[in-house]
Amino acid sequence: PLRPKLAPQLPLCDPLPGPTACTSTGGMTILGPHLYLALEQPQGLIITKVLIGEDLAGNASVVVNHQPLEGVKAGSSVTAMGDDGLTGAIFVAAHTPGEPSILYKLNTTTLQPYGVVRMQSRGPFQEMVQGITVDPLLRRLYVLSAIGNQPMLITLLLYAVTSITPPLADTVGGTLIHVTGEGMTDSPNLRCH
Repeated sequence: PLRPKLAPQLPLCDPLPGPTACTSTGGMTILGPHLYLALEQPQGLIITKVLIGEDLAGNASVVVNHQPLEGVKAGSSVTAMGDDGLTGAIFVAAHTPGEPSILYKLNTTTLQPYGVVRMQSRGPFQEMVQGITVDPLLRRLYVLSAIGNQPMLITLLLYAVTSITPPLADTVGGTLIHVTGEGMTDSPNLRCH
């Protein structure tokens, strides 16, 4: 049983009913040796990183890190969760009734968001994320969402240029430009134009 070992390490989840009680597990994903959980509570969401192992005596041990998810409103629920093994990021789709869903990209070390995509509103309907999946070969995140009864598939790229140094350069005469990226695979087909 995981709960008796996990509950004492979650001070942000009150065991008694109230605004900080974790009422359900909204989503989960496994990345490497860690289990990531999105725990719902009336005032928001708690992102939890769990490492399950054994101590020297062979007993199960649980190491937990958890943080409230910044920017999530009261009454939000998790509609989808996934991960990207190359960048070591996890994705959490949160939905608040009456508002479009928000997709968060989280750092797995700090459990803090470093990317956010807000879905759209169309008339009286709010776009709600139903599911997400990662294509590790094409480096894309596919988001299944719905506006009213109309399903939509949205494609988000899992790679990006994060910096260019120097930001402005005279390229006549052989200037070295350093481009840094995230989420790009080591491929002979990767070319700069």
